[in-house]
Amino acid sequence: MHAAYRGQLQCVQKLLKSGAAIDVETVDGTTLLMAACYGGLHQVAQLLIDNGVEVDAVNTNGFTALLFAASEGSQECVDVLLQAGASIHMESQAKLTCLMAASSGGLQDFVVYLLTRSRKKDLENKDENGWTALMHAAAAGEDQCVAILLKAGADINVVGTDGYALLSVAVVGNLVWLVRHILENGKKELFNHKDFNEMSAVHEACATSSDQCLKILLDEESIEMDAPDINGRTPMMLAALSASVPCIDLLARSGARLDAVDKQNNSLLVYGVESGSIEVVKYLMQRFKYPKSVVRQARTIAQSRGFLPLLELLEVNDEDGNETPEMEQYNHEKDFKNNKKI
Repeated sequence: MHAAYRGQLQCVQKLLKSGAAIDVETVDGTTLLMAACYGGLHQVAQLLIDNGVEVDAVNTNGFTALLFAASEGSQECVDVLLQAGASIHMESQAKLTCLMAASSGGLQDFVVYLLTRSRKKDLENKDENGWTALMHAAAAGEDQCVAILLKAGADINVVGTDGYALLSVAVVGNLVWLVRHILENGKKELFNHKDFNEMSAVHEACATSSDQCLKILLDEESIEMDAPDINGRTPMMLAALSASVPCIDLLARSGARLDAVDKQNNSLLVYGVESGSIEVVKYLMQRFKYPKSVVRQARTIAQSRGFLPLLELLEVNDEDGNETPEMEQYNHEKDFKNNKKI
């Protein structure tokens, strides 16, 4: 098993010649062939198949060697398995299909192969979270697979049972062109759709520092930029927490609130301090005159985290009697490249 995992072809050959069992498996039912395919070791996979290993064996999660190979993006292993007659119709216990696995693994050729041998409804098959192959491809940032699936007729208005809409998934995958495509062709009522944590695509863009996606979202007039998530956090707060000055600036220039507080009464400045970013805190202080109580709260957190440069920055603000520096001309590109963290 160790030799198969590590791709030690000669070692596997010697062990097989010496009579080593070929049908061994781990406690979860993972076979030698699955191990080889998980590691993208097509030569080891071919050797095992030549020695009679079961191609379509499943582990306790319902995974086959083909699902492993596709998920890990190994076209070589996929080719070996298909030549050996592996079934393309099996799915895991979580209802992951070969098309979903190939889409997330970025296997364009395999995706095309599967689409030519499937029915239209296979495009809309969903896993246990209600995700389609298109959602898997988008989440993984596999834009070529996304393009193939869209051309085949995949639904862009799909929403998973976990509450995720494709628009949010596209943002997570940082697929700027897909975000634009959905906003131009999708259902408007889904543009502000929230998942079970009450996070929208705008929240996701800020949480992942996807400023390009955020810019496109904010260009859509129906987009809500100040909506709170389940914890009362606004997109601006998540942008501050992820130390994304570009996202903060985009929101601020679009009119987003800088005085909001979450359900624990934490201000935006507190989120900036939590990020450990000097530039974020400096930007927020220049943009908004925070009350002394808010600055003291931020200072307490900075001190507890050991963020001394931030403590000094907040000290100046507090001792000035709540007077803040005049707003300097903000250089988006310069500050983005020089965004300093503690």
